[in-house]
Amino acid sequence: MRLRTAIENFNAIHQALLDDILSVFSKPKEKLDLGRIQQIRRAHLRAVFVHFEAIIFQVKQLALVRGEMSGLRFSACELSLLREEEHSLNDKGEPTSRPARLRLSDNFKFATKLFSSAYCCSYCPDYGSHKWESFQRAQKIRNRVTHPKTAAHLEISDQELQVIDEAFDWVYDWHLELFKNACLIAKGHRKRPSTKTLKSVSVGRS
Repeated sequence: MRLRTAIENFNAIHQALLDDILSVFSKPKEKLDLGRIQQIRRAHLRAVFVHFEAIIFQVKQLALVRGEMSGLRFSACELSLLREEEHSLNDKGEPTSRPARLRLSDNFKFATKLFSSAYCCSYCPDYGSHKWESFQRAQKIRNRVTHPKTAAHLEISDQELQVIDEAFDWVYDWHLELFKNACLIAKGHRKRPSTKTLKSVSVGRS
């Protein structure tokens, strides 16, 4: 896949999922009861997290494409995680792969680190910020709502809705920063790093 194609795919997925998020909260003319309000909030929560997971995966695909273009060598472990695959053996002793189950916050950091390495950009999110904390808290809200133990666990308060929106703002700003770096290279507005520079990059390691 060429970089321009990967960028177009990234943008198309982002726009489609953003439209889903916005459509959930398109204001109906009739007055809503509390039950319907909670339904809309849960739909909003689900749409936001589908966006999170899809955009993180697409950032990793941009890193993969850039690595192939530039000759940057990812480790076998890094390649599996970029593709979100894990490997095992079946009962015939044959290798098989299946989708990896990755913690969202860890996957976010991994995607950021490998993207920054692949594009030689110095962008690093502020993991001490209030919005990063909201991103963490939003995951707890999602886990509670998707695995409810009581009816009350399905309810999303005004304060929790604000947390979810702050988390979305965090991921939206993050993806714009990374997307900008990818577009600059695709348009030739940034010099591609030399092979020597690429070899000196410690990919995906702190």
